[in-house]
Amino acid sequence: MRKLFITTLFFVCCYVAGAQTNTLAQKIAALSGSYRHSPPCTDCTGIQTTLTLDCDAPCNSGIYTFTEDALNTINGDKENGSNGKWRVSDTVASPHGPTLIIALTDTTSDDRYKNYFILKDGNLEQLDKNKQPIDPPFNILLVKLPNGTILDLR
Repeated sequence: MRKLFITTLFFVCCYVAGAQTNTLAQKIAALSGSYRHSPPCTDCTGIQTTLTLDCDAPCNSGIYTFTEDALNTINGDKENGSNGKWRVSDTVASPHGPTLIIALTDTTSDDRYKNYFILKDGNLEQLDKNKQPIDPPFNILLVKLPNGTILDLR
């Protein structure tokens, strides 16, 4: 009886570990795409923030494009952006399975700074430089756009 219990426990643990790995693999595979957010702006009508992640196979790294467009400022629209490489830098335990932290490394400037985002329900939320949550007075969630969405990249 004891052997049966230990054997059953072993197979249950292997099944649960496999299910979590599949969930993690599915989350990583779903990262590719575009994410958008429109935070408030004090001297313009709005800021349109877009992050596009393109994957290498397997999809745990790739290239990104990050743009922030300040719309209707006194001097017209202002565009700011960067591009570079992204990768899954960490996984964090959560009640709903492993959560991914994405690191963006800017390759357009000499300082090669990094931005961090955490995956939340299929969307991305920016973290600070120490990979800790930011508590701004407004929502900072970049919402994933449906596949096939055409972006106005000007």
